[in-house]
Amino acid sequence: MASAKPSIAHLNNLFAIETEYANFSRNLANGYESALGTNRNICDFIQQAVGIHDHGSISKKMNFKPRLPKSFAKWTQ
Repeated sequence: MASAKPSIAHLNNLFAIETEYANFSRNLANGYESALGTNRNICDFIQQAVGIHDHGSISKKMNFKPRLPKSFAKWTQ
């Protein structure tokens, strides 16, 4: 029975390590999911801000056609 005690202790240590690893993995996955959600929120906010900016942009209200130098004429026709 004396030789079984170290084996039981090792088995209990393996169970403890497995439990700790499972908790760590779960926390890591939750952290990645949270970061992904934050990234999506930031992208949505930026897309909305660009849309609002584009909607009120003065360039759409002005009829502006830039004049290109004559050297570009052969590539633009």
